[in-house]
Amino acid sequence: MEAKAFTSGRLVDVGGAPKPASNKNQWSGGKQATIAGLVLDVRKRQNRTILQLDDGSARMEVTLFDDLVQQHRDLVQKDALILVEGQLRYDDFIDDWRLQAKKLHSLQALRERDARRLVIRWPEGTNGHGPKLVKQLEEAMRPHRTGRCAVSVQYSGEPGSVRVDLGEAWSVKPVQALLEKVGQIVGRDGWKLVYAPRLE
Repeated sequence: MEAKAFTSGRLVDVGGAPKPASNKNQWSGGKQATIAGLVLDVRKRQNRTILQLDDGSARMEVTLFDDLVQQHRDLVQKDALILVEGQLRYDDFIDDWRLQAKKLHSLQALRERDARRLVIRWPEGTNGHGPKLVKQLEEAMRPHRTGRCAVSVQYSGEPGSVRVDLGEAWSVKPVQALLEKVGQIVGRDGWKLVYAPRLE
């Protein structure tokens, strides 16, 4: 997941902050943090909803009040990919870090809005299979040529490396279906998205 372009870090790092000492209050008001991941579980507790978020490095509980849930019913469900902005606090009851959500975003919507370039790494050992690979990539991209995300192909080999930027006609909408298809062709690590710089 390329969520690092939007977040404060991986959950294992964000949630790995040292437990605050009982005689210190620097964490009493919480610390601003932005996290992202897949919703594994949704639970209701009185006037709050609790999500369990997983980003592949760790899991963290996220608490939402009803007004936020009402605004984002489509995101407060299992298997949703979301980005959450909120206050990070240590919860003595669960003996772990928890995020109190202030804002929710669809990770897919952010990806489509902010991704500026899809870079596809040409796989090694494809001698003689180049035309077939080109055809597969063309077929994968063709249905999604409606976006603003430019596409480049990065080649690295014995003579050197070169990046070929495809024409504007091949700009795509970086939806999940396209990225999964490209991943099947060039491997899960065979592509990356380059994002617009974050504004602090």
